[in-house]
Formats: sequence, structure tokens, C-alpha cells
Amino acid sequence: MAMDYRKFSNTVKGMYIRWGGNIFPDYRDVSGPNVSHKRLQRAKPIVVLILQQEEKRITQAFVEFCKGRYRGQNRVVTLDFKAAIERVKDAKLQPDNEERYGESDGFTIWIARMKMSDEELVGTLLHEALHCIAIIDNKEICAKDEHQVIRELGDQC
Repeated sequence: MAMDYRKFSNTVKGMYIRWGGNIFPDYRDVSGPNVSHKRLQRAKPIVVLILQQEEKRITQAFVEFCKGRYRGQNRVVTLDFKAAIERVKDAKLQPDNEERYGESDGFTIWIARMKMSDEELVGTLLHEALHCIAIIDNKEICAKDEHQVIRELGDQC
């Protein structure tokens, strides 16, 4: 088994991340440097490990959401962790965008070149990876509902 992502994150050169009890980092009230290609590359393996090691927890969060939303109806929840991991590995820096830390179209993740702490960078990459990871009865979940699950997993979106 690979090293726990929390321990691994603190072995990555130039990264310092505080963790709480959730899968998302414990966001500190600090700014951090602008996101560079190098920083993005350092964050990617941490997020890949989170997706691999927390697969059960993430799946459970989407299943619980589905049970609450569709009480009494037999719905099938499917998650594609392989595609989410590939999106993380292929994440790119986007041209200047002061409005959003990151965004995804379900195929590509773009991370803004703005100032972010290490926690914000890892959290943003994880947040975007969780978009489009799940479908219910072969239908996409709307962003509002995805955000509800992402909040349940510990993000402050």
C-alpha cells in the first residue's frame, strides 16, 4: 500500500499542508505564491493518492446523497475514479482568471495562476476532480448537487 496521502504531502518538496478530519486540507488563512507549473505538478500526486485512498469514503458520500435525494427509489450510483485521476494528471494552468481558483468541463481541469496556499491548491484540484466523477442512473449530477456532496466531504465551497 502507498504511503498515507497526509504523510506523503509533507514529504513533497516545497509543500506544507495541514489536514483536518476530512479528505480536504484544513485551509489556513494565508495567501501563498502564485500557482506555477511546478507547484501544480507537486500537487497532482497528492490528489491522486486522496482519490485512491478515499475511494470508499467518496463513494459513500455520493450514495448517501442519492438515498436522501431519491428516497425509496432504487437508483444506481456509478463513480469513475480512473477518469478523475486522469483529469488530475492532465490538469493545466489556465490563463489569468481572478474569478475562480479552478474549473472543469468534465474532461479537463484548469487551475488559475492566482495566489493560493498549498492547501488551497490541493483542495481546488481535488474539488475539480470530484466534479463529473459520479452519475446516477447514467445521468450527470448537476453542479449544485455535486457541491452538496463536496461540502459533505469537507470542502468549504
